[in-house]
Amino acid sequence: MSLKRDEFEEFLVLLHRVVARIAASEKAPRDFGTGDMLHRAEIHTVQTIGDFPGLSITELARQMEVTKGAVSQMINRLEEKRLVERFHTQDNAKDVKLILTRRGEKARSGHEAAHREMRDQVLKRYGKNLKSRIALFKQVFEELDEMMVSVGKDSQ
Repeated sequence: MSLKRDEFEEFLVLLHRVVARIAASEKAPRDFGTGDMLHRAEIHTVQTIGDFPGLSITELARQMEVTKGAVSQMINRLEEKRLVERFHTQDNAKDVKLILTRRGEKARSGHEAAHREMRDQVLKRYGKNLKSRIALFKQVFEELDEMMVSVGKDSQ
């Protein structure tokens, strides 16, 4: 099967447009029900703390695959927004753990609702074909990811 140059160019234009839309949506802060405009990294930090209450900064950094310094800065911002609290364990006064405040729980619930809404839209669009579509998308994105890694190596 041959692919004409203009068909491939059309595919690249579409791919770049989708990537640009995803990137723009990732950058834009959103309100998840608390009145705070939260960036993607902030709400995902809230989500992780909610998923694993009582994590230390070190454990949170490991879980999110970022540095402890980055987590500390993020926790400071989330404390200012009254979404996260630090507490000390009775066993060790130096051991600092993290939990969500009520506002943090509300933001987490709003984030989960946004994910449910997205899932519902996808389900509505693809219905009974959802599993096969997800499998196809996953395969295509894994292959694109592999190609991008090899293209990156070739350009170094």
